[in-house]
Parts: sequence; structure tokens; C-alpha cells
Amino acid sequence: MNGIEFGRLILGLRDFIVAPLLLFLLYRIGVRFIARIEVFNNKEDISLFKKTFFLKVFCAIVSALIFQFYYKYGDTFGYYDGGEMVTDAMYADLSIGWEIFTSNPEDYSNEALKYIGYFQKAAKGTFFIIKLSGFLMFFFFKSYMAVSFLISFFALLGTWRIYEFFIYHYPEIKNKLKYSILFVPTAMFWGTGLLKDPICIFCMGYLIIYLQKILIKKQIKLSHFLIVCVSSYVLFRVKSYIFVATLGGFFVYYLLFLLSRPLSKLYKTTLLICILFISFFGVNFLVNSVKEQFDFINNKDDAILYFDTVQNAQEFATNEAGGSGYVLPDFELSTFGIIKSIALSVNVACFRPYPWETKKPIIFLDMIQSLIAMIGILYALFKIKFHSKFFKLIFSPIKFYKTLIANPVIVMSIFIIFIIGFLTGFISFNFGTLSRFRIPLLPFLLSLPYLILYNHDKKNLKKQNEL
Repeated sequence: MNGIEFGRLILGLRDFIVAPLLLFLLYRIGVRFIARIEVFNNKEDISLFKKTFFLKVFCAIVSALIFQFYYKYGDTFGYYDGGEMVTDAMYADLSIGWEIFTSNPEDYSNEALKYIGYFQKAAKGTFFIIKLSGFLMFFFFKSYMAVSFLISFFALLGTWRIYEFFIYHYPEIKNKLKYSILFVPTAMFWGTGLLKDPICIFCMGYLIIYLQKILIKKQIKLSHFLIVCVSSYVLFRVKSYIFVATLGGFFVYYLLFLLSRPLSKLYKTTLLICILFISFFGVNFLVNSVKEQFDFINNKDDAILYFDTVQNAQEFATNEAGGSGYVLPDFELSTFGIIKSIALSVNVACFRPYPWETKKPIIFLDMIQSLIAMIGILYALFKIKFHSKFFKLIFSPIKFYKTLIANPVIVMSIFIIFIIGFLTGFISFNFGTLSRFRIPLLPFLLSLPYLILYNHDKKNLKKQNEL
């Protein structure tokens, strides 16, 4: 086999038999699971979960049909083809399957290579998804829809965990947050199927909520540590930069939470020193993780060549491939050039496509969503008069420090948006790809205006009560 067959069928008769049975089981498990979570143990939230469940199922079906009959190629085909090969190996001989799962691809035997073929050379994250796909298809008789429903279900649970984290801090705006987290159109739609992004959402949600249980709620259990370890491992293997953004964002939040408590000066000074050390090692870890994403770049010339390739691909997507691409300015390997690229990439991930860039019906929802995000954040910033406070905060370290520790969730959200936004905005060649890659930052981006306005109103109310 020399490549993925264009337009091949990934949907078949088995999907009509296996997938509905699994769907019924997932529904029963999901309802019971949500009912066991203390903050959701009420009729209103259980009813809300049922609505999000069926909406997710609908999106998974439509997504599968679009991939099958509209795109006819893409990442999901590669994951399915590779997974099918792994499943065939397991059906033929479990020892070969075990070798595929446990050995280094470079050390595969000839028997294993007969099944894996050219997928042996796939990137680490891609090959991890292929093995996961093969493992799941082994139990569901290679049914794409069954695997799609299962992964979509996991993504839904991860989204609900993110929702749980936010309403722990902001229960008063719970009804608003459900729209910015649970009912985000593109996240609901593209966060389905046999793709990396739904798996990342699942791991993000569980990593955040169980770190919160351990460090904030002091619920020290072996099962909680295991969930953190497994979520971290999978997220790091699939997309290491999302792992860095999630873990880094949470620990920024946690350190600000500690600093907001009534502690002695010695304790706070020690904590600040620890923050500096953690920040140093965190930045180093981030750099190494980014290098791992671009491990083929060995020097300045390779970097410039890669960036030029990305820009050419973006330009081709814009001019030749139906107008769904975008172009960033020429990359300059200088301090100013890097800062400019970061800012523009984050802007792309958060606020584009603009209305005049929407040339395909399939990215219309992205345009509406991006426009709402931009208007919401600008409205919130003007409402709190941030434009007049900016320089006061920058040149007043004490006031800036107090603002940070008073808003740990907002700082955490900005951190996650910044890290994920930069990388997704820079490496996505077109708005179609971008709509999938930026899914993990959307709950934080779209919730940000609500959090800013709520904190502002709460602060004003406190001042009024003091008068």
C-alpha cells in the first residue's frame, strides 16, 4: 500500500449494527455518571446532559457523513486505515498486536511490518492515535461509527469536566457558562469522530478537574493520581503543547490561589521564589515540547525554510484551494519578528476568519463564533475601562500583583489561550484545519467575557457595600 485510498468507504453495514448498541450503552453510562457528580446531581443538569449527549451524537453522525461524502480524505481516514491494520494484526496473531503496541516502530519484526506498512514512519502523536484506533476497533468489529461515538462521548465528558471547573468558581453565572462551554457550535461539531482533538478535550477536562480535587479540595486518593497520570500521558503523546498549556495554566492558577490566601510574609516570599524556579523550568519544558513538535528543525536555515513552507501552503490554500486559507506575514527570525508572529497567530486562532474571509459555507459557523468572541471580549474590556487602567497596572507592580491573585481563573484562561492559540494559529494552513485545532481553547476564550464582567460587577458591588 503506497497511501490512503482517496474516497474509500469507512462507513458500512457493521455501523448500523454495532454503533446503535454501543450508543444505548453510552447513554445509560453517561446519565448515571453525571448524576454521581455532586454539582450536577439535579434534574436540571441531568436533563442538560441528555440534550448535549444527543446533540453530540447528531454532530458525530453528520461529521462522519461529511468526511465520507464531502471531503473523502483527511486525518480521520488515515487513523481509520492505520487502526484497521492494527486490528487485522491482532485478529491474525495477538502476539503481533502486542509487539505493535509495546515495541519501538523502528524495531518491528517483518511480521508486524506486513500489517503496519508505511504507517511505521508516522509521527509519534499520529501513531499513538492509530494504535488507539486499532485497539478500539478490535472490540467493535472495525465499526467507524462505534469508535466515533465512543471518542465523541469521551470528549463530551471532558467538556463537562471543564464546565464543572468553571462553575466551582462562578456558580452565579452557571447558566451563561453552559453556552460558552457546552454548546459551542464548532467544538460540538468538530469535537467528534476519530481525531486527535476530541481526545485532547477529554484529557484536558480530566487533568484540570482532578488536579483541582487533589490540590484545592485536598481529596487525596490513589484513583485521582492515576487519572492525572493517564490524562497527562495521553495528552502529552497526542499533542504535547496542549499538555504544556493545560498543566502550565493550572499551576499558574494554583499558585495565584495560594498567594491569595492569608499567609505569612516568609511563606509568600518562599512561594514567589518557587514560582520563579517553576517558571524557569516551565519555560524550558515548553521550549523542549515545541522543539519536539518541530524536531526536524536543526538550525536557523531549517527554521526559515519550514516557516516559508507554512506560509506558501497558507497562500496556496487561499488562492487555489477554494479560498479557505489564510496568510501570515513573512516570518523574521528576530525578537520583534517572533513577537509579531506570536501576536498574529493568536489573533488568527481566536478571531478569524473575518466576515469577508468566509468564502465557504462550511466555515460560516467559525466566522460567527469568532465574531462573537471578538465582540464579547472588546465589550468586556471597554466595560471595565481596561484601556484607561492598562498603563496603571503595568507601572504599578503592587496593583498588578493584586489584580492577578484576584483573578486566578482568568489568568489561567489567558495562559491556555495564548499557548494553544499561538501554535494552532501558526501551523494551521487553512480555516477548516484551524476550526479543529483550536477546539481546546474555545471554552476558555468564549467564557472570558463572562468572567471579566462578573468579577468587575462583584468588585463594584463590594465597593458600594463598603460606602
